[in-house]
Amino acid sequence: TTIFGAGFVAIVAIFIGTSLALLSAWFGGKTDTFLSATLDVLFAFPGILLAVVAAAVFGASLFSAALALAIAYSPYVARVLRGAALKERAMTYISALEVQGFGAWRLTLRHLLPNISALIVAQGTILFGFAMVDLAAISFLGLGVQPPQADWGVMVSTGQSGVLQDRKS
Repeated sequence: TTIFGAGFVAIVAIFIGTSLALLSAWFGGKTDTFLSATLDVLFAFPGILLAVVAAAVFGASLFSAALALAIAYSPYVARVLRGAALKERAMTYISALEVQGFGAWRLTLRHLLPNISALIVAQGTILFGFAMVDLAAISFLGLGVQPPQADWGVMVSTGQSGVLQDRKS
């Protein structure tokens, strides 16, 4: 179940972060300033803290923990992809295509997004690993996956007494 949760976290965070990065890079100006300030505010909250708050509000479940982590990871994705999207947006071929009458959606989907796709894949794989560890930690605290479902955090939590005992052979 942690694998599905981590996959959900990575996919949602990549979707939100990529959307914000492309919006910021395409429109620039006040939109870029507003989105950057909003991302700076989200950077202040650790993912596990948001997951604890989500568990308190919505109840302890994998979905609430995964959704909170996805929201917490989105600014990291957006910040990295924004730089790449800004660089690609400043290329002369984009300006040439705009002069020819190509629309913003077409340019974004056919040119900007494919040219930053390698970075998107790299961010997704990194997020997947972080999400696995964070979801296990949240389950260990009793706020994620609940027993009797199998999960790394639940397994460690239920076997904690055996780990803490002093066993001499």
